[in-house]
Amino acid sequence: MSQATGSNGQILLSTAEATFGVTPVTPSSQVFPFSGEGIQAKTALNKSNIIRKNRSAVMPTHGNHDVTGNIATEMNIAMARIYRMIFGSVTTTGSAAPYTHVFKIGSALPTHTIEKGFTDLGKYFLYNGCKVNKASWDIPPSGVLPLSIDFMGASRVESGATFDGTAVDLGFTPFQGFDATIKEAGTVIATVTALKFSLENTLDGNVYVIGSQGKRYSLPEGVTVVSGQVTALFDSDALLLKAINGTESSLDVKLAHGDGTGSAGNESIEIQIDELIYQEQDPIIKDMKGILVDLPFTAYWDNGSNGTSIMATIKNTQPSAL
Repeated sequence: MSQATGSNGQILLSTAEATFGVTPVTPSSQVFPFSGEGIQAKTALNKSNIIRKNRSAVMPTHGNHDVTGNIATEMNIAMARIYRMIFGSVTTTGSAAPYTHVFKIGSALPTHTIEKGFTDLGKYFLYNGCKVNKASWDIPPSGVLPLSIDFMGASRVESGATFDGTAVDLGFTPFQGFDATIKEAGTVIATVTALKFSLENTLDGNVYVIGSQGKRYSLPEGVTVVSGQVTALFDSDALLLKAINGTESSLDVKLAHGDGTGSAGNESIEIQIDELIYQEQDPIIKDMKGILVDLPFTAYWDNGSNGTSIMATIKNTQPSAL
């Protein structure tokens, strides 16, 4: 038997589960483009403290199951379902293409079934009850735009066949750094060299109950934490003074093909943080080259017009984010 190779790997993402941890009857799966993954099911082995006369250990018992891991992907035009997983709430408008999907922090997150397929070996690992614990974006000035997603789940089943033989492949049309425009406090800023930010759903992965055979009973969400860092040319102290004075600001990053209105070839993703505070942090002189200033920030919601600490808008030809 030949060894499985990563180049033949496949990840499928189902529609939302109606019941936590139960595969949807009609999965309506989508192929999930990825550059690497680390989703695993692990089962602890618990040692016994029984003392025997020959110092040999007693056979260990099985502990709780832990389904966790990361999927690395890149920003592309067909990400509505995964963004709904990240944010929890979506409103879609449009009676025909193009469609507009608006994502905000929801009161609860959907759970999905994820399948990891070793297609050349005919082995498939089905992970049920998956929620997004954390999503991390990286916006460089050029090249691919990485998006890293950390998941938690309830259980895993191995199979010799895929759970959805009719999964839809939406293709992969990426955005790149050249497609990005960043606004700071509502004004386009041209001196940012890097922007990184993350959304953490602070899932409680410790809900195990007696009789559940070591599977997570649920994955409750906590308070959403949105934070990041702006790196900019140190050509003035304008941004630094905001940090020093605790001045509220905002960030808006938009990726757009063409005019960004959502028709084929004109797709866009816009992420808005209405309210944030920069952390005071002086620029440093590392060498003889140009000086940069790194400003970590924390986002929140108080009275921002979007009604959420972070909002994303996707315009494309996908009719649904579900």
